[in-house]
Amino acid sequence: MIYEFYKIMNRKNILSFLFLLFIVTVILSFCGCQTIEYTFHSFKLDEEPENFIEISEEQMQQFPNLKKAIQSNSHKNAPKEEYNEVRKLLEDTRYIKYLDEFYETKFSTNSKYF
Repeated sequence: MIYEFYKIMNRKNILSFLFLLFIVTVILSFCGCQTIEYTFHSFKLDEEPENFIEISEEQMQQFPNLKKAIQSNSHKNAPKEEYNEVRKLLEDTRYIKYLDEFYETKFSTNSKYF
């Protein structure tokens, strides 16, 4: 009887350990598969805002994803480097004048898991 108790107890312990190991493995695998998306959201404005930055066509060539967001009047994902440069450029405002039109540009990041 005592032998059976230890036999059952060992099986339960092994199963509990394996289950715990499985849970830890799943959690750690999600930590390693995370990516961050950097996104511009640009929308054309009907009126001139008070505070804006004018960006020339030459300057805009440095920011191809921002340009695509502006041209599509929507959102566009961008590499981290471009995203950070545009954020620095628009540090004091979120309004852009580009080709005699005004746009509001917002920023977002999103964590994505595989």
